[in-house]
Amino acid sequence: MAFEQVGPDRVAVTGQRARPRTDSLKVTVGYFDGYIGSGDMTFAGINAVTRARLDADLFKERLRRRGLSYPEMRVDLIGINSLHGNNGATGPEPHEVRLRVAARSDRRADAEAVGGTAASLGCGGGGSTFASVL
Repeated sequence: MAFEQVGPDRVAVTGQRARPRTDSLKVTVGYFDGYIGSGDMTFAGINAVTRARLDADLFKERLRRRGLSYPEMRVDLIGINSLHGNNGATGPEPHEVRLRVAARSDRRADAEAVGGTAASLGCGGGGSTFASVL
């Protein structure tokens, strides 16, 4: 197959081949379902899990005090409950854990607030942080 620009905003395509139409068709559909903001913080050392859980509560409280609420929010302690929920194995606590908070909103600014909250908490000694909006 070859492409040739034949004018402004015009391209000629040659050498293509086609096959007969299939019995069934496939389609890819996209739709807007809001924004997802997320923030991650890493905790290491003694009581890493306890400190991560305390920061998760503080995280949610800071968002609430700003008047923000989310139809969906997920809080994971990666290495503790991110794969199996609260049904994971019990035993000695790990020396490090990653806290991830992700929330969905119809407003981009509210989703961005999730990442901003992670960044501000991370500056307070929580550890390394990462924030994103999808």
